[in-house]
Amino acid sequence: MIIANVKIKVAPEKRDTVLEILYSLLEPIRVIPGCVNCNLYQDLENKNVLCYSEIWQSQMALDRHIISDLYQNILFAMDMGNEPPEIEFNTVTNSFGMEIIETLRGRLN
Repeated sequence: MIIANVKIKVAPEKRDTVLEILYSLLEPIRVIPGCVNCNLYQDLENKNVLCYSEIWQSQMALDRHIISDLYQNILFAMDMGNEPPEIEFNTVTNSFGMEIIETLRGRLN
């Protein structure tokens, strides 16, 4: 699984435009084969910092997405930032849920 995160700092006058671009992409990207999820967040401390996140089942699915026409819109939104975006691609080899908390917390009781 690959998690792609983009943080974009935008000027106040461009914020609504960048939000509109990224928000319009959520549903079309969520239905792409290999996409696990796609989300858009706003920083609570600075409303002009937007965080866009995608989760992909495989590197191949992510690669297809990055070279797609749809991804061009994400690049356009990144270019509208008032400084270079922060971009991370993280590979996840293991994923745990509530069971790890229950197991570890259960040991305390």
